[in-house]
Amino acid sequence: WVAGHTTEPAPATEDQEEASIAQRSVFSPCYRVIPRKALVRTAPSTTASVAGYLERDAEVSGTVQGAWLCLDKLSRSRMQLAGAPAWVLLHGCTMGLGQIMCLQQRPVSLVSPATIEAASQDVQALLGTPLEYTVVRLADCYSQPFVNAEQCGQLDEGVAFSAYPGNAAWVRLVGHSTQEGPLIPCWVPRRSST
Repeated sequence: WVAGHTTEPAPATEDQEEASIAQRSVFSPCYRVIPRKALVRTAPSTTASVAGYLERDAEVSGTVQGAWLCLDKLSRSRMQLAGAPAWVLLHGCTMGLGQIMCLQQRPVSLVSPATIEAASQDVQALLGTPLEYTVVRLADCYSQPFVNAEQCGQLDEGVAFSAYPGNAAWVRLVGHSTQEGPLIPCWVPRRSST
């Protein structure tokens, strides 16, 4: 088991704000596009400028405000809208459009290792520096983010390490190497699998 590093509350720095955004992006609910296309707008209004569009089955995350989803920084960066505000109408029932976005309810255990690995890479690109964690109970390390993967070591209780989150269940260690020396991908479950 591992836990994020905690300290005395202090005013958020820009780096802390970025880490908070990354955590919300990885762990926040995901919304999927239902129609063929969904317009992304610069403000929560059907008369606001169009900043882009999302294809059917595209998945994004953000904060719901009324009938609109304000896309988070990770979703905006994937659309190459990093600095611009981005809004997607969730439903257009009052305009005869029906539901546009639906909330994805996926248990973390059903998310594929490839999806978790990609999310971790997105967080790394977004943050640039890893988050700090502390092992609260002996933790097994795995070559991929699933418990049936090959074990590549253990972390003792009390060990502090740097990692990028992949989802609510897995973090990817930074700079983990074997006794032979080369860097290998190494994943640690945030909670025990037993």
